[in-house]
Amino acid sequence: MELHNLIDAGDWELLFQSSAYQKLSRSGRIVMLRRALENKERELVRAYAGIITANTAKAKDFHDKKIKPLWEYQDFLDRCMMFYETGEDDPGKAPRELEKLLE
Repeated sequence: MELHNLIDAGDWELLFQSSAYQKLSRSGRIVMLRRALENKERELVRAYAGIITANTAKAKDFHDKKIKPLWEYQDFLDRCMMFYETGEDDPGKAPRELEKLLE
C-alpha cells in the first residue's frame, strides 16, 4: 500500500511495511507517523460521538482504550520534534507501540 494511502487512512500501525516510509529520515518518519495518528484520531472521535449518546459507560472505555493512547503517542512525537529542533528536553523512551515505527 502506498505511504500516502496509509497516512490518509490512519493506518499508523502498518507504516513500517511501506518501503517509502522506511526510506524516510527519522524526523520524516515522525512527521508521517504524526499525520497518520491525527487521521486515526479524527476517525475515532467521530465514532466516539455516536457511542457517547448511546452508552456512556461504553464511551468511556472506548475513549480510554482507543483515543487516549493516540493522544499520548502524538504528545511523544511532538516532544521528539522539539528535541530535534532545539536539542533540549529529551523526549525519553518511545512507547512500545511506536518503537518499531521509529527505528
